[in-house]
Amino acid sequence: MKLGLADRFGHPFAGIRQAFLRRECCRRAYLRGLFLGSGWISGRAPAYHLEFAAPSGVFARELLKLLERFGLKGRVITRKSSFVVYLKKSAAISDCLRVMGAAEALLELENTRVFREVKNRINRLVNCETANLNRTVEAALQRKNEIGQIIRRVGLESLPEELKELARLRLAYPEATLKELGEMVDPPISKSCVNHRLRRLSAIARQLKSRNGKNPREARL
Repeated sequence: MKLGLADRFGHPFAGIRQAFLRRECCRRAYLRGLFLGSGWISGRAPAYHLEFAAPSGVFARELLKLLERFGLKGRVITRKSSFVVYLKKSAAISDCLRVMGAAEALLELENTRVFREVKNRINRLVNCETANLNRTVEAALQRKNEIGQIIRRVGLESLPEELKELARLRLAYPEATLKELGEMVDPPISKSCVNHRLRRLSAIARQLKSRNGKNPREARL
């Protein structure tokens, strides 16, 4: 009763006494006190969560209005016989902590969020690089198998000089990139030119495979 939270009979008021909200500093202090008394926060992604326990539905609705005065969009859920006003998303929670003057908690949340975002970005980049590497290795292995088929069927000597040189380089350096292969060619050629010649080798291998049982020398080189 001395705090003005209950009537003279000790019964709590259903809503928020407006006398506590006359000035902005009072509204911020009220939120801060309410959070210290009945609040809870989780800074674990993706379930960023901040909540206030409300003693009644009327109190919950008035608390939503109070949050809206600071540009915060909250929601209400019922949990057993009580009401809970909550905020989702890290940005909204950061704003609420800033309103309440919880500087240390805000800094800790922001540090956690930034660290997690950087970590996730690095993981995405690593996964992307790994996928690209896997595709490069698979493509190199496929080209190596195709060149092996050409050797078994018609031999490298049957190939044009530029294809013969590149085929030997691919066999000698199976892990080399297209750019690296191009730099080994004499004279050096571009990455797109290397890719074009490898595609020609692939076409020859497909022709040889489709002519299975026929004269291998009939394949157009």
